[in-house]
Amino acid sequence: MTTWVDARVSTLHQDPAPQVEALRQAGVSGEHLVVERMSGATKDRPGLAGLLEQARPGWYHANPPIRIGP
Repeated sequence: MTTWVDARVSTLHQDPAPQVEALRQAGVSGEHLVVERMSGATKDRPGLAGLLEQARPGWYHANPPIRIGP
């Protein structure tokens, strides 16, 4: 199973490197990892939107946990 991840930090002053390293150690490959630097309250998140566009029926979006498709 392939894991696609949108890793996010809230400000430009935060470093996403520890989060990215932990995800890579957990088996997430670089081509399936998008890093965004913006508030979680922001509705327009291009990285997350791009990942969700690639989602197929039966896949899960884990934060919050929702099933994609039927």
